Amino acid sequence: MASKECEGPAAYGNEGSHTSRQQLTMTPPRVPWLDFPDALLLAEETRTKRHPEYAAAKSGDSVAAAKLVRSLVDEHGLAAVGELVARTRGPGP
Repeated sequence: MASKECEGPAAYGNEGSHTSRQQLTMTPPRVPWLDFPDALLLAEETRTKRHPEYAAAKSGDSVAAAKLVRSLVDEHGLAAVGELVARTRGPGP
């Protein structure tokens, strides 16, 4: 009997997902960090999804992702992330 190679999401230990092998190898693992949220929305979702770089960024293009972030995130958003990190870390040096 010939061995059949396992294909699809189950082959990568991610049953039920449509993630490709390339995306799995390029996606950093998510690790919980105290009370820090899984995701932060720093721009309107509709504006983000309509951005010309969104599709490429979503598919893993890091150059497109950098352009997307630079065009949508402002100093106020960065300050809010900094404050959240400081609150999550707690008092320290």
